[in-house]
Amino acid sequence: MKYQTISKLFILLALPLLLWGCFEDHASQFHLDDVNQVEWAPPDRSSSSLSYTATLEADQSENVTITLEVQLIGAQTGSDRIVGVAVSEDGDAEEGQHFEILNSNNEVVIPANSSSGTVEVQILASNIGNGESVSTILELQDGNELRAAVNLKDLSLTIEKEEPEDDD
Repeated sequence: MKYQTISKLFILLALPLLLWGCFEDHASQFHLDDVNQVEWAPPDRSSSSLSYTATLEADQSENVTITLEVQLIGAQTGSDRIVGVAVSEDGDAEEGQHFEILNSNNEVVIPANSSSGTVEVQILASNIGNGESVSTILELQDGNELRAAVNLKDLSLTIEKEEPEDDD
């Protein structure tokens, strides 16, 4: 008899605690409606590293275009949103000499109802010598509606041209 009374009392006390979570709108705490940030998507999905290495063959003179992805952290919207891409002065790769960003005004467009946009970078192969390696940092810049995520706004770009093989 005493066991049944304790069980009923426990259920009566536990039930309001279990239902308490149903009264508030906790779901809004997990929505990303108020987060408007972008980050570089890792070029190699098997790694979290934000770096990309473009490797050219020895004596290659044909330019190569690479595509880097920028992804949205937050909710999609019904309109296009824009962020910029800047080239850091750190590093020895120079925009216009070793590579060019092909996006108009160095801007990335996140299209309406989309979670990502792309940056097209053309590697100027004829300006890189055999065995040479140059690198720079591509940095996302805040836009009107989107901020660059502080820890995920820099992507290291390395361009390497292989040495010619010896025919000995």
